[in-house]
Amino acid sequence: MLASIFSGKIKSIKTATSLTFVSDLFVHILCGRYSFLSIFYASIHAFQILLSFYAFKKYIPKGVVFSSYRSILLFNLSSGIIFPLVCALLGTVASATQSGIFSIANFAGWFFSLSLGNIAFTRPFTYLLTGETWRKCKSVFAEKCNASIFILSIAFTISVSFFVFYQDQYPFLFIPNALVIGNSLLCGEIFGSTTVMILSIIAIVLTFEDYGRISLMPTGHLGHTVVLQVYLSFMVFTERAVSIIFMRNENLVRSISAREQMLDLILSNATDCVVSVDRNGLCRWGGGACLELLGKSSSDIVGESIIEILGCNAADNAKMRSFFSDDSTDLNNFSFRFRGQRVSTGVLTRD
Repeated sequence: MLASIFSGKIKSIKTATSLTFVSDLFVHILCGRYSFLSIFYASIHAFQILLSFYAFKKYIPKGVVFSSYRSILLFNLSSGIIFPLVCALLGTVASATQSGIFSIANFAGWFFSLSLGNIAFTRPFTYLLTGETWRKCKSVFAEKCNASIFILSIAFTISVSFFVFYQDQYPFLFIPNALVIGNSLLCGEIFGSTTVMILSIIAIVLTFEDYGRISLMPTGHLGHTVVLQVYLSFMVFTERAVSIIFMRNENLVRSISAREQMLDLILSNATDCVVSVDRNGLCRWGGGACLELLGKSSSDIVGESIIEILGCNAADNAKMRSFFSDDSTDLNNFSFRFRGQRVSTGVLTRD
């Protein structure tokens, strides 16, 4: 439901809470629970969605989710910890009213079931509903080499993580975290979050089926649940930090690429000739009206001396040589005559 809100599929708080209530109540009925508590439990889940919806409006006002580590941290703190605590307390009190016993284990089960889904599952489902996952898959599988690398990376991460959570002989719990970081750097934000979701499912199922190192801890079911929750939360936030760095670098590359394209467009339509030269006076690149003013295309003048290209008079040649040999010398303008035509002027500036 949170993924539907994030993706914009559901924009009304009434719709979100109503669908949560009806679907949760339907599940209870399918499981053979027809008591008043079923209605109360469904109301608790709807209440959590209500609180999370308002947290989304407060901490992510522009609707751009997962772009800021601060905003996602505040949202996860409220929606992933504080709200589940409140709802878990309500659910435990309701259960205690029926059974006459307030159970810490029951409280932990409520809390971690409400919290785990939000922390580990919301983000990949959001990308799935917005279509970002399919678009990313299309772009990746357009190149067979990249597709093979991505598939091998994800498959290796999942396989090794399954082995880590299945075996109970070696303390290898650090390996999935390291693989998640590497997978996020290689495959990016979307595939990284999807991998985390899959690893969370593997860890939850195997741990609760009494496999792996966590299940061997002499702390009982409650302790196993706490350790697993802390472990998965650490993995999610670690992957999140890496993904944000990856996203920022990717956005920076896109921004630079867009500016370069704009610069190329400006230079290709400029009526002046713009040339970049190094400290030795050799042309690095040129743009604009090179052919009309210099008699050579921008690609032909690369590597040639600007003094030879321009063919200035002796006085201006001396000024230009002094300009390149002495950093303290300025040359605001100069004149040159190309192929006996009219005298043109130019400007040299230091960058």
